[in-house]
Amino acid sequence: MHPTPDLPASPADVPPVRADVRELARARQALSALTHPDTRSIVDTAMGTLHAALSGGGLQVSKIPGLQSAIRKHVRQAWMDGIIAPLARSRHPADRAVLDAIPKDFALKAHAEVQAALERIARWVPEDADGTREHLGRAFDYLRMLPLILQALADLEVLAPGAARAGRPASETGPADLAAATALVRSRLKAALSPGLPSLVRDFADLVYRGPLGGADIPALRWTAAALLAPPARGGRRSDRGGPQWRRSLANALSRDLVDEALAPAAGRVLRRHAGLEIGDARYVRGEGHGGRLDLTLSRAGVRLLLSVRFDIAAGRFEQSSAVVSQDGAVTALAPEDADAILDAAIPGTLDTAAHRAMRRLSRRDGAPVPHMHVNGTGELQVASEAGREQDAGLLEELVRTADEEGSAIRFDPVRDLVLASSLVELGFAWQDGPAGRRYLLRTPVEPTRRPGP
Repeated sequence: MHPTPDLPASPADVPPVRADVRELARARQALSALTHPDTRSIVDTAMGTLHAALSGGGLQVSKIPGLQSAIRKHVRQAWMDGIIAPLARSRHPADRAVLDAIPKDFALKAHAEVQAALERIARWVPEDADGTREHLGRAFDYLRMLPLILQALADLEVLAPGAARAGRPASETGPADLAAATALVRSRLKAALSPGLPSLVRDFADLVYRGPLGGADIPALRWTAAALLAPPARGGRRSDRGGPQWRRSLANALSRDLVDEALAPAAGRVLRRHAGLEIGDARYVRGEGHGGRLDLTLSRAGVRLLLSVRFDIAAGRFEQSSAVVSQDGAVTALAPEDADAILDAAIPGTLDTAAHRAMRRLSRRDGAPVPHMHVNGTGELQVASEAGREQDAGLLEELVRTADEEGSAIRFDPVRDLVLASSLVELGFAWQDGPAGRRYLLRTPVEPTRRPGP
């Protein structure tokens, strides 16, 4: 028996771990590799939700305890499935000796004691027992990622008051909220779709060699089509060379087309157009053919909006839709403009201010792109000045005219474009001193007149 060189340092010698989201992504992959195949997608989804929450996506406060409990359970089970069970199945003497000595069940916070025990065990493992030593390396990797995961779970408690946005209205105060809401939309949609991707990809891996699939001709599924048109020559099964990588690429392509290219932009348009919307649950339902339906709900003041995408890769079907859900659960399909009209007709009083009304009117403007706007904490219509982009003089005049009609002040903050600043000063904007010496341009309304309409 010989000592094992270069053993990992004890956690007692390492500074307390903070939840670095990049390291958390690596821990997610390591945990997934140790998890039983039957529960791997569930574990991956739970860890993905944790990663998204700590990356700024947010998480509903009421769901934090459930997520913490689920991840702790899966982490404990990964030790049994990925470390203990392989030793129990082995008949190698070194594996059997390690199995007799290794802790089978332990409190996750006791990882330092378990690592110390593992270091003692590793010292008497024979050097020629390569498989056993490699397996101990995986056990050390597991123990190294434990403090990070526990810290990430603890961070949820700290971030809960500010980062748990899922149950709060989105896009009420500014672009930061809108960015977080958009990230949350993507996170929820991908978490809903993820469990269904393996079975879809498995079906496509069989179908792609039988003949052309209709999905390869749908422009809205361009990433999926690219993957379907380039299957590995030796087959797309897990046992085929190049098969696993191609299946992962196809899964990523499907997620990109359905979430990043379809539903997330559709939800983003609604969130920008209508302040105060609450982001509800996302759901994926497998269809009868080779596809399914992915849904997302948005709600405000008793109005529930359902955004959906239906697809069938074999049949070449892809359809995006929006609908309103009544109190009794009845679903009525709507054109996007009709959905806008329903939301505009049910505006809470807190969102019926002069600045909100001006923003809604300007967001319906035809022609040149509408600048990014939001209602700031002081109730002004704040317009973002985009560096390097020449502002349309007609748009600026319409912005001022609309704000005057609704009785709203307008603020550009900060303004680095001197040409734009000169144009704004000519339109009645005046320089103001902001916090930390940052100056901004503000225009108060002239003879405000309340104009009817949302």
